[in-house]
Parts: sequence; structure tokens; C-alpha cells
Amino acid sequence: MGVHFIASIAVILANLFQQKIKNPDRVWQELLTKNYRKNKKQLKTYISGTAIDLYALNWADKSEDSVNLESIDAEQPINLASQKTILEIYQESNHRLLILGEPDSGKTTELLKLAVTLGETAQRDPSQPVPVIFEFSRWQGEPILDWMVAEIVSEYNISAKLCRGWLVSNRIIPLLDGLDKLGEKAKDAIDAIDDLQDHPTLQQPGLVICCRVKDYENLKDENNFLIRFSQIEQAVKLCELSDYQIQHYLNQNHVEHLWNDLQSHPGFMKLARRPMLLTLMPMTYPQGLPDNQPESDEDFQSQLFDDFLARTLYPPTGTPQPLAEYEPEKAKYYLAWLAANMERNEIDPEEFVVEKLQPTWLEKRKSLKQYQLIVNGIFSLALVLVMAPFQGLILSFLLGLIIFTLYQKESIVLTENFDWSWKNLKKALFILGKLWFKNSFNISLVISTIAVIFILLQTMIKTNSHPAIVITASVVFIPIVVPIVALFLVLLVMLVFAVYGGLVGGLVKQLRTELKSKNYPNQGTWQTGKNSLVIFLSTSFLYFMFITSVLVIIKDPINVYNILGGSVLAACFADLIYGGGYAFIQHFGLRYVLYQQGKIPKDYVNFLNKAADCNILKQFGGRYRFYGQSLRKHLAASISLNVEPLSPRKTTNSIAFQLNRAKLPLALIAFLFLMGSVVQFTNDSIQAMSPIFQSNDLALHDTIWYPKLRNPERYQVISFSTEGLKTNFPSDFTSRRIVALPGETLEIGQGKIIINGNLLIDERIKISSNFSQPSITLASNEYYVIADNSNYRHPETYGTVVPLENIRSQMVLRIYPFNRVGLIR
Repeated sequence: MGVHFIASIAVILANLFQQKIKNPDRVWQELLTKNYRKNKKQLKTYISGTAIDLYALNWADKSEDSVNLESIDAEQPINLASQKTILEIYQESNHRLLILGEPDSGKTTELLKLAVTLGETAQRDPSQPVPVIFEFSRWQGEPILDWMVAEIVSEYNISAKLCRGWLVSNRIIPLLDGLDKLGEKAKDAIDAIDDLQDHPTLQQPGLVICCRVKDYENLKDENNFLIRFSQIEQAVKLCELSDYQIQHYLNQNHVEHLWNDLQSHPGFMKLARRPMLLTLMPMTYPQGLPDNQPESDEDFQSQLFDDFLARTLYPPTGTPQPLAEYEPEKAKYYLAWLAANMERNEIDPEEFVVEKLQPTWLEKRKSLKQYQLIVNGIFSLALVLVMAPFQGLILSFLLGLIIFTLYQKESIVLTENFDWSWKNLKKALFILGKLWFKNSFNISLVISTIAVIFILLQTMIKTNSHPAIVITASVVFIPIVVPIVALFLVLLVMLVFAVYGGLVGGLVKQLRTELKSKNYPNQGTWQTGKNSLVIFLSTSFLYFMFITSVLVIIKDPINVYNILGGSVLAACFADLIYGGGYAFIQHFGLRYVLYQQGKIPKDYVNFLNKAADCNILKQFGGRYRFYGQSLRKHLAASISLNVEPLSPRKTTNSIAFQLNRAKLPLALIAFLFLMGSVVQFTNDSIQAMSPIFQSNDLALHDTIWYPKLRNPERYQVISFSTEGLKTNFPSDFTSRRIVALPGETLEIGQGKIIINGNLLIDERIKISSNFSQPSITLASNEYYVIADNSNYRHPETYGTVVPLENIRSQMVLRIYPFNRVGLIR
């Protein structure tokens, strides 16, 4: 275990220093190669099934004697060269270009073609800049240059310093796709780009931006003035396909007869002028266009999509059918349900990632409760199975019940990857420094409150006080005493947090990041599972070493079994809150509920891959997009989601405790471990202390405070080690009741106990007439203990002197069986 931990630390350090070790030229070559392969692969996916270049470009010059961009859609764009390539347009526009177009007109395809062409040039001449595509949908409002640096670092694992240097020195050409995806934030994005381009040293000489025509035309400020880029002089608008291009494409795909059909089908001819819809026609109508035509032009597109889906889901005999293992109607519903959910505000309408499934996709409150029941049940069961060998079945069950009842996390936050850069590490440590004290004080308040209540209950039992007095004392003293006691505990709790709550859990929370480059579906979820296992093992090791070191320093006996049990428990909760174990269970629990409701198939990833084989979806590594946004909207309109509004979950914000749901279970566990642990009594203890102890009884005993912070008192039931005692006990540990304290003179005989010459009378003590103890005076560190059972069969161990160093704990609370739950008095 230690070797693996050291190896993990070495990997982390290697990640921190890797950019200093690598040669910058080598890093540049890696960026060039990876970026080129990625763009080429995506372009191949976009134009799959397309035999020729379908896209003709018309462009308008924003100058005094040309069409102004503000009216690009109002007037006829100047057609300078219909057959120019995107590279030629880019070069003639002084390397700053805005690409506009209608939905599914090929904006992203043109951007990819430009990226691949520029990438090929850089491959031949490494001194040329590298084109990097950025998805505008990921922009959150930060400075554009900082955002681009962060995107490259996340995607290619390159030093932020190198990336910034390359961008400033014009070695990277930013290609920004999807300005229209930002909605109202597109105005802020334009301002941010203008700020960058106005900067004398940071401006980008090469810059390309894609946006839908209508979205760009409708951008207006609060005074209703059009918002336009100030530093981009030229724009290109993707035009409809010409007759020649359509006919040439159909000839290349050996469906020449479709051109003749289009002459008599003006509705379909209108669709054919859009590249994406044209490519669907040979797949949908290989034998020719249908005779029955819709009445309106708007219905032609719907018929094309319906016929395409019908041929894909119900192909003719002998035609390959990737989705053959799924019932056609169900397969269509799965796709429609996915498309409809992607329309919802909190979900990316363009792209679907399996890892992004969230409980908000559940439409009914009942479904959400079922999901929470399954997730918490699985985690609680896993906790019981892991903890039972160390802490016993009952305690493990109680801990699982706490999680099952109290801990609920609405969103699924995966731990896919870690950003170990110095900048992020320093930021994480700063945030943790602020949180440690707050969380430690919250936990200390809970522990202190329970401790004060416990002391008051003990006082009530000892003095036989009326419960009303205890309640009154609690109301008066708890608000005063608890904060004071909590302050003394803060440092101790902070130290514990720093070991397994801070350095492991807290850092994991602050440093975790999303995998930007996903090579296969659900990669983030499976990576979360792997990271969760590593975090669990690392936390167990750290906690084990911490507790062992403390015990060695204070020269306390080391019980490896108990320490290991505590380490596993700490690891479980660090993994629960931060490490991704809970999120891993959440994801598959959600998938199971959606499968049970018929929203998705059981093998969802396989279904999505098969749908991509049918050209209904396009797959880019672990990401999916519908063949076109028009197809997605058509499918989404075919079903109606009946989403019930989910009321926000109420959070507890007590002034006294200031705890949220995540901290409460941890506080209860901390209390259990500070108070002690669960013990099952030895046979000797059961025989000696009957009837208060019986077989199968489980009790909570205080091993932390007692006897180090609380002095043993008369009548308390204790456990102690029999090692080194004059009396020969049958077990290493046993239990008895204290009857005499240090310095007292004791004599036992004829069923009576005489202490300092006075008769000790207590209904709990029944002395065997066969037992006697000659008069003795106890030393300053000695206690005298006896059994409760007057019929105890071993009179030689009925009573004995126990040194303070042998006392291990006080028996506090019987927790099982449930009909015997109560304080041990």
C-alpha cells in the first residue's frame, strides 16, 4: 500500500513539473499533431456520405463602397467567386473572417475544412501557426484570451504559460464556433473579442468566428442599435446550392434519376439546396422521390425526415440494419425523447454527452424519489459491506441508515480528471484555508452540544435529578458552554480535516475538472470510478498513517484492526462527498430508472453508437450530435414531455449548528468516533455483569475521553485489560463495576461492602456471600471493581484491584437489541 501511495505522489509531482521537463518544441509538435488528427477526424464525420464539396461561398466586404454587414441579409450579397475555397476567402479577408449561415448550411464543416487545410500547411512548415477550434458554448464570461488558454490546457494538457505565449506571438489561429449558442451572452462575447482585438499586443491577426445569420442580425443593445464586431472587416455568407452542384452531387452518388424527379417536385428541390438535406435524399429515396407530395412547402421537410427515419428503422429486406436489435417504435421514441430533452434550457441543444445525464431529466417527482431511493440504498449497502468487518454489522447498518436518510445530492458531479497546475493548486489551498475553520467550527459545535447533553444526562443519572432540571440546565448552559468548548475542539477537528478531509477530499473537490477530450462514450463516468477507487485507497492510507503516528507519539497502545476500520470509514466519507464514488452510483442509478420508465434502452451507449451508424447521429469520440439541428427539432416535436416542476429541497440553516446536509452525517460519525466504538461483550463480562449484559448485546463505549479526560467514578461500568493483574482472568479484556476509588480503604465480607468504615448501599450491587476481600487501602492510581452477578461462578475473579493504566473505556449506551436500548447504569 505504501509503495502504491508513493508512486501516486510521484505521478502528481511529475504532472506538476512536466512542462518544465518537456522541450517546448516537442510540446509544440504534439499540439500540432494531435490538433490536426482531431480536426481531420471530425471533418470526416461531418462529410461522411458526401462524395463532393457541396458548399459554395458568397462573401461581402465591409467597406465604404460595398454591402455593410449590418444589412448583409437585407441586400443581395456581392458574389465575387462562387467557387472559391474557404482558404482563399480567409486569405483575402486579411485572416479575420466571420462565417454566417442558416442552420444546417455547413458553417462548422467549412470551419473544419479551414482548420484541416491550415493544419496541413503547419505540418509541412512548423513555423506556420496552428488552427485551434474553440466551442463558444463553453465560454462563461471570462476574458477571451484567458478562456482560450484554459481550453487548450484542458484539451491537450499543455502548460498555460506556453499556451499564452503562443497566442500572444501569433502561433495559434483561434477558430471560434457557435457564437449563436451563447444566446444573450453573445453580446458580451462580441465586446470581449473587440477588447482583445483592440489590445496592441494581445490582438489576434488570425481569427475566424461562426454564427447563424439571423442570430447575428438580431443582436441589439439596450438602445436597439445593432451590435457588430469592430475589428472584423469581412464576412462570408453560406449560400444555397446551385442546380449544377445538386446535379453533380447526385451523379457522383449514382442516383442521377433523383435530379429528374426534383424537376417535378419543387418542394423537394427547395430542400435540396440545403447541403444537409440533400445528403439525406439518396439515403432516403434510392429508388426515386415519392409520388404523394405534401400540400405546403413546410411539410416537405417533415416528410423527408419521416421517410428517412422509416427507411432507417424499417429497412427493406437485405439492407443492413444497425438498429435491428431494437424495436423500431421504441428506437424512434428513444431518439425523440433525447431530442426533446436537449431542447430544455439546462441542456446543450447541440451536443449530447452520456456523462451529462442529470436527475433533472426525470419528469415526475415520483421518479426522482425512486432514483434517490436506489442511489442511497446502493451506497448504504456498499458502506455496510465495506465497514461490517471492521466496525460490526450494527454500527455499519446505522451509518448506512444515516446516509440513506439524510444525504441527498441533486446534481451529479463527476470526478473525471484533475488540474494539478501550480496556479490551480494555490487557488485550491487558499479556498480550503477559508473553509477549514468554518467547517471545523460547525463540526465542533455538534460534538460539543452532544457532549454537554451527555454530561447532563450522566449528572441526572448520578444525582437522580428530575428531568425538568436537566432540560432547564440545557436551555441555560448549552448556548454559553457549547461555543466555548467548540473553540477548544476546533484545532483538533481542523487537524483531522487537514489529513483526510482537506488534503484528500478538499483538494479533490477544488482540483477536479472535466475531461475535454473524450475518446469514447461514458469515458468520464468510468474515469470517475477509477479515480474514486484511488481516492478511497489514498485516504485510507493517509488516515491510517496519521492515527498510527499520533498513537506512537502519545505512547498509546496500537490496535491495527481498529485503526484500519477508522481509516476505511474516513475513506468512505471522503469518497462520498468529494471523490466521485457517490456520483458514480448516481449516474448508473439514474440510467436504471430511465430504463425502467422506457426512456432509454438498457445498453444506452450501444444504442447511440448504432444510431450513429445509421447516420441519425454523428459521433465525435464520446460526444453525439444529431445529423442536423432540423432533424433534432423534428424529432423533439414528435413527443410531448410532461415535466412536473420540482420544488427546491429545503436546507437546514440553524443558527446553532450552521450545518448543511453533507456535514450532518460527518458530524454524527465524528461524534461516534470521539465517544468510542461499538463493542460486543466477552463471555466473562456477560457472566459477571448479568443481567445488565446479555449475549448478543452491543454497546457504545467511550474510549477517547475516558479515562484520559474524564476521571473514573464510583458505580461506573468499565472495561479494562487484565494484563499484569494479580488475578488470573479468562480473557484479555473484561468488564466490572467500580466500587472503590484511589486512597479509599475497602473491606468486603458477609455480603457487605465497607468503605472507609461506612457501609456502601446500592440496589445495583448484590455481593455474593462466598466472596470476601480483606481490608485494603487503594493506591493513588488504583480502583476496586466487582461483578454485578452474585451467582458468578468464578469467585476468584469476582472482584479485583485495577490500576488506572489498565482501564480502557466506560460502557455508556446499549444500542442492541432494540428492546434493550438504554444507558448502562
